[in-house]
Amino acid sequence: MTLLVLDHEIILQVSDDGVGIDPGKAQKPRSMGLLGMRERAAACGGRFDITPAESGGTRVVLRIPRLPCTGTHRMIRIIIADDHAVMPRGTS
Repeated sequence: MTLLVLDHEIILQVSDDGVGIDPGKAQKPRSMGLLGMRERAAACGGRFDITPAESGGTRVVLRIPRLPCTGTHRMIRIIIADDHAVMPRGTS
């Protein structure tokens, strides 16, 4: 995971070494979780991209503009969750 806080934007990149993702499936309208993440990023003036990683696996990149903290902007929360089968059962 990489988090970059630049003058004009914040970039969060997460990669894994799993089996990867088919870019066509990631764009399907039934991919509600991915669609929701794209919509939330767009609502903040940002972008959410999911692509195959260069060495296999998947790469997710979130880019959102960095706004001055004037008290009129809402806080943005970024939550990263793993939805693999083990997570619903718990990890203990």
